[in-house]
Order: sequence, then C-alpha cells, then structure tokens
Amino acid sequence: MGEQDPMSVNYTDPFSVWKSFYSEVEPKISQSLQKVLESEEYAAAAGQMLNATLQLEHLYSRQMEKLLQNYKLPTTKDIARLCELVIGLESKIDQIEERLIRLEQSIQTGDMGKQIALLSQQLSALIGSLQSIEKIGTTEETPTRGRRQPRTTRNVKEADESTQE
Repeated sequence: MGEQDPMSVNYTDPFSVWKSFYSEVEPKISQSLQKVLESEEYAAAAGQMLNATLQLEHLYSRQMEKLLQNYKLPTTKDIARLCELVIGLESKIDQIEERLIRLEQSIQTGDMGKQIALLSQQLSALIGSLQSIEKIGTTEETPTRGRRQPRTTRNVKEADESTQE
C-alpha cells in the first residue's frame, strides 16, 4: 500500500485516518515481528512453552484417568481395549461359523451317502424281487397238476389260444 501524504488526510473522516495510520505502522511492526520470530531466543522460549504445555497435558491426562477410575467410569484406553476384544471376538465367531458351515456340509454329504446306500439296498431288494417274480412267471408257463394259475396269466393264455385258432 502506498503511503499517503499526511496533509491529504481528511481528519474528519475516521476511516481515512485509520487507513493512513495502518499504512504507515504496518510495515514497521511486520519487520520487527519477523526479526523476533526468527531469533534464537524466541525459538528457545517457544520450545520451553511447548514442553510446559506437554507436561501439563500429561498431568491433566493422568489426573483425569485417576478421576474416572475413582468414579468407576471407562477411560479412552479402556474403551480402546474393549474394542480390540470385541474385534477379536468377532473374528473368532466368524471362524466358528465357518467351521459349523463346513461341518454341516460334511454331515449333509454323509447323510446323502447313507441315503444312497439305503436306496442301493432297496434297489437290490427290488431287483431280487423282480428276478424271483420272473422265475415264478417262467415256471408258471408250464403249469403242473394241482397248481392253479393266477387269473391274469390264464386270461393271457386264453387270449393266445383264441388268436391261434
């Protein structure tokens, strides 16, 4: 900002007075503050202030933790530890769930094996029954005296005889 001539400042206007004052004083204050901020003394003082602040924060943290323990309230560390335990518990539950699913699948597969074996036995029994019925059917084609033919077989034979005539 350019400097204004003090004679050209309208002293009845407070804004122009303030603007004139600011434009004259700001560069000087800025230079002196820059020198202070770049000095070793300021850096040492800022370091000491930072250390004091950190010590105070640490003291405050310990006192707050003791206070919460006295009132039997959880601290942030307690909540963080609890969160870790819950996450661990969730992963264990997931592992158990996966094992149960695999176990259920193997049981179902085992049940299927049992069912297949049972069906195989029943099929073998049916095949045996069919074979014995077939044997009975072939022996009944040559009827012997005293044995009566089943009605269905007699009807089939009578139909065969009538077609042959």
